[in-house]
Amino acid sequence: MRTLTERRLRLVGVAAQRAHDRLGRYPASAEQILVDYQGTTRSLIAESLVDAWGNPVQLKAGTSFDALSLGADGAPGGEANNADILLSELLASSAPRPRSPEFAGLQRDLADALHLQFQLDGIDYSHAHWRNSDLSVEQIQAALAGKPIPPKRHGPENHGTEPGADVSRADRTDTEKAADALFGALSGDSMLAKAMGFMMKMLGASSQARAMIKIVLADTLVHADAILQAQPAPLAELMKVLTVDRNTQVIHDLRAIIADEPETRSVAVFYGAGHFFDLEKRICSELGYRHESTLWVPAITIDINETGMTAAQLKGFRALMRRTIEQQLKQLD
Repeated sequence: MRTLTERRLRLVGVAAQRAHDRLGRYPASAEQILVDYQGTTRSLIAESLVDAWGNPVQLKAGTSFDALSLGADGAPGGEANNADILLSELLASSAPRPRSPEFAGLQRDLADALHLQFQLDGIDYSHAHWRNSDLSVEQIQAALAGKPIPPKRHGPENHGTEPGADVSRADRTDTEKAADALFGALSGDSMLAKAMGFMMKMLGASSQARAMIKIVLADTLVHADAILQAQPAPLAELMKVLTVDRNTQVIHDLRAIIADEPETRSVAVFYGAGHFFDLEKRICSELGYRHESTLWVPAITIDINETGMTAAQLKGFRALMRRTIEQQLKQLD
């Protein structure tokens, strides 16, 4: 019950921060939090404004925001399940996770340079109710080689090359070679990746450079789908494997839950944003669900004052960025 209440308080905190970003002040009541939401999202947040024991969550708004559950007894103080639960204390006690040594490289360098948090450092994937719905290494290798994707094996995950696989064979596909280049850069193993990592660390030392990189990154991500669709065939096929083929495994696992686990009443698909254009369409068209509501949670914030530009200069810079991206897309067509 306490764990469920803690999760609800955290969701209330996210919704309150969104209201603050929109209004410039923190919400002082449940109504002020709920006004931005509809459908299922509104229902989830409304449910989170009541703790697991059925008591209303108390809100404290001013220059900061806090949310309080008085515990099972609904009274201040107490011990064990009767003890108060305060959102600010939950956030303060969230110890940083150990940095994962795997799959870091350039991605972690970029996160550190922008004062962001690398995904594998910031997210705990070990929860008992979380399930891995990704392709195995064997399946990804088959897809990259243009072969039929074999059924997923159950057992210890293989994190290396399949036994007997010859990664230096002469008939490797262009898609496999593109994958080598991409994964080598992301892992930080290549000389180019190491040079880029050093450059990022240098740029990250300047608040002005950090702000400018965030603006470039944000404007580029707006066009991410178009950029990926316009890539040469080997890279386009690689992106298909990394998104569409991996989404197919998610759809397969969702079908199994629907068929075999009638007691499971809700499922959350936790994936990178690049997967959801395809995944949402397929969940609706193949599984018969429908989209009801959308909630965006800010992942990157930018202090425009740190750019050192006036509003007019920044507007011109972003317009130049958009024109540059559009010209590159035309060249790729």
